Amino acid sequence: MLLPPVAVGEILAAAALAAPGSVGQAAKVLRILGCRVDAKHFDQILSTEARRPGPAVAALVRELVDAGSALGVPLRPASCQALAVAVGRAGDSTGLRALCDDIEARSKAPDGIEVTEPLCMALFDACRAIGDLGVASRALEMHRAACAGAPGSGVLVAYCVLLAQSDHGAEALAFYEAHMAPRSMKIDASLAGKLAEVAAAMGSAEISEKLAALAASTSAAPRTAPAALAATTVGRRARPAAASPGACVPLAASAANCASDVGACAAGAASTAEHQAATIRARAKERDLAGAEAAFRRGTEALATKSGEEACGGAALYGAFLEALIRCGEDERVVEHWAAASERQMLDTTGCEAMVRWHLGFGRGDEALAVVRQAATKGVLTSEAALNELLRMKALEKDRPGVWTVVEEMQRVGLPPNAAACATLVRSLTPHSAHSEVHRVVKLLEALEPQAIDETLVSAVIETCSRIKRLDVLTDLLRRRRGVDGGGVAAKPPPLAPPTYGSMIKAYGHAGDVERVRELWHEMQERSVRPTSITVGCLVEALVGNSHADEAWQLVQEQLDDSEKRNCVNTVTFSMVLKGFAAAKQIDKAFGVYGEMRRRGVACSAVTYNTLLDACARSGSMGRAMELLKDMAAANIQADIITYSTIIKGLCAAGNVDQAVDVLEEMKKHGRLPPDEIVYNSILDGCAKQRRVEDALRLLDDMNEAEVAPTNHTISIVVRLLGQARRLDEAFDTVEDLGRKNGLRPNVQVYTCLLQACILNRHLDRAFALLEEAVRELGSHVDDKFYATLARGCLQLQQPLRAVEVIRSAYCLPGALGESALPSRRGAAGAGACAGMEARALEEVAAALAGGGDGEQAAFTAIAADLRRLRGVDFQAPGEAAPASACQSTWNQARGPPAPCGQREFSTSQITRPEPMVTM
Repeated sequence: MLLPPVAVGEILAAAALAAPGSVGQAAKVLRILGCRVDAKHFDQILSTEARRPGPAVAALVRELVDAGSALGVPLRPASCQALAVAVGRAGDSTGLRALCDDIEARSKAPDGIEVTEPLCMALFDACRAIGDLGVASRALEMHRAACAGAPGSGVLVAYCVLLAQSDHGAEALAFYEAHMAPRSMKIDASLAGKLAEVAAAMGSAEISEKLAALAASTSAAPRTAPAALAATTVGRRARPAAASPGACVPLAASAANCASDVGACAAGAASTAEHQAATIRARAKERDLAGAEAAFRRGTEALATKSGEEACGGAALYGAFLEALIRCGEDERVVEHWAAASERQMLDTTGCEAMVRWHLGFGRGDEALAVVRQAATKGVLTSEAALNELLRMKALEKDRPGVWTVVEEMQRVGLPPNAAACATLVRSLTPHSAHSEVHRVVKLLEALEPQAIDETLVSAVIETCSRIKRLDVLTDLLRRRRGVDGGGVAAKPPPLAPPTYGSMIKAYGHAGDVERVRELWHEMQERSVRPTSITVGCLVEALVGNSHADEAWQLVQEQLDDSEKRNCVNTVTFSMVLKGFAAAKQIDKAFGVYGEMRRRGVACSAVTYNTLLDACARSGSMGRAMELLKDMAAANIQADIITYSTIIKGLCAAGNVDQAVDVLEEMKKHGRLPPDEIVYNSILDGCAKQRRVEDALRLLDDMNEAEVAPTNHTISIVVRLLGQARRLDEAFDTVEDLGRKNGLRPNVQVYTCLLQACILNRHLDRAFALLEEAVRELGSHVDDKFYATLARGCLQLQQPLRAVEVIRSAYCLPGALGESALPSRRGAAGAGACAGMEARALEEVAAALAGGGDGEQAAFTAIAADLRRLRGVDFQAPGEAAPASACQSTWNQARGPPAPCGQREFSTSQITRPEPMVTM
């Protein structure tokens, strides 16, 4: 005798509570026995299991869906809806995208899945929980196709709310104007207010006023907008079936259903409150509010004849009808019903959860929190899942006080933040978060039991700790997860996934903690976690980035020697090793890697060749570079702008400027890759090193004819070259001319080069005039190297007393040169707003003054006293004992000798091209 379909469903439900994999085993046995499961009963099981807490819920629901398919219930909208709820609760962004892809593919089949309103709303909920608006827009389009291009108001409002809550206010406003305003859709005050703010910010005064008026009117009157984004999928009011196929039940069908229910009761079916609650949910699912209300009346009438022992059944009845009202969009009655249930002591966890989510759907976080508190006074606890959603909403709104209010309420009712809540709190931290707030989150993490630290939380901690530079928090969390306490390991938790290990390796690599990188790799091997190509790539990148290219290459060779792991090594992995050897100028090892790639048939990309060319340029092996170009041509790989700029850079570094110019002409001749300012700058720099002034000026004219705009780096090179050629006036004219024609404002590097030119041409007065101009034009952007250059120039020209004037300007001391230009730097900010001067330059000036005549020694005593008294800086000649000073370490960090002008780091207006491998 076959088991009844309902019994089969109960077996699957029981298996879901057992160990992982039990559902699949049970389904296999039931299929052998030829059993089938009831579709509606199975949908209820899926709906229940999808709302279980924990990161494993998505895998469990997927296992149940597969079991249902094996037992005669194919993938349907209800199944997809449960999967959407599960992946949203688990925070599984990858699973959500995979689900959307599957639904999209199946919806295109002749008998495929229709994205109904409940399914669409469930996908919206998951998107809100995870923060993936891309899936939400796809869900809306699939629903639009399923309902003949006429989505209901519930879906449209929900999508608009989702955009608004996700800081996409402009998109929300555009969506409202295009799809909702033409249909005169009602929206609640919160959404209207948000859209009004966006419109005002965008300068749309008329729209802003209309929305503000709408917000005022809806906040004064009972709200009637459909609830958006509630986990118990909020829909629209019942309307004719033609408007949205499958979304509503005709009145005749509702009457027939009611008659059927009455007949069933008359035949002696159990009319308990629990049975009627199930009937209410079934009717609500079909948008049959009349049938749900009839069942509610029957349940309350039956409840009146029962003893007090069935009170919790009454609470379930009230909770079910509350969900029905929410689902059918009866917002006014929702409030009334909640008040009645509270007055009659008919509250339960399910009803509270539904009410909280209803408020959250409207963006009413404070009202949702009030529900939690009201339920607590009645002895009813809201579910952790609902509290976590409230916490997520406050975090998305960046309401920091609200976030901690929810946390305090969770602790007060005895539901301290679990792993999911802690993940929300961790993700809400930013580099600008107060230290006290970070400390509070860390304390909550420490309060978790080690077994509660799941992969979702670990991933959140990795992402945030990398962002806020607090990897110590991640290290401590991993230590506690393993159960390490002192000298031993208490238990081994489930291993983390390879992508998670990859993220941790990358984070520690960026922090320079190579030992921790190695520990994680060894842990993967000990736990038999099979790496992926991404994991191996993260490890190689971490080693190469910390100057361990040899170790990275050894690791790659180990993977290649293992037949099961060699597929984890790809072109990108090889290219990263090449980058490491190129940076270390180990040209032979770089070409050894290249030879191994060719021997194994690994495809070489443009990035590979550019990296090798960069290695040649760095090591002065441009002969090998020409051979690489032949290999590129043979492999049908076209040279790009980085290829040409790297070759030109290498040729100029080797002193072959004429060859570099030939390459430039070839680029111009072919026209496919017109040279940019970085190419021109490389050749100009080569001309500067060889003092080829006229060639550089011709190149500058050529740059102008090609309409390639120069940068401040370009101007710095030309100024340096003209200064060396004793053409000081021409240098100043060039700065003015190029700045005027190209809208460039000289930066501190240009001023420093002009300063060096003045000193080289022995025009000290002009250099001091330039100082006043630089302070006036750049303010606090004048740096310590600028002042050091001028001070050294004074010493070079035998003017140590003028160097004292420079020091007074650098430290904003009384008597500073051009003091009228300095008040903004001296006033409020004090010492912290002044540039100071390099330590070595200060020592050189101090030595010159101390070894000079009476005037120099008197100036030395005066400036030393002012520096110590006003800035806490010890101004002494080399060899003299000086007390340690915190202020001195702040002002005079040993930065090494100043680099020649034009070879230092430049501002963002003239950043040089990244090294080729950065483009990978």
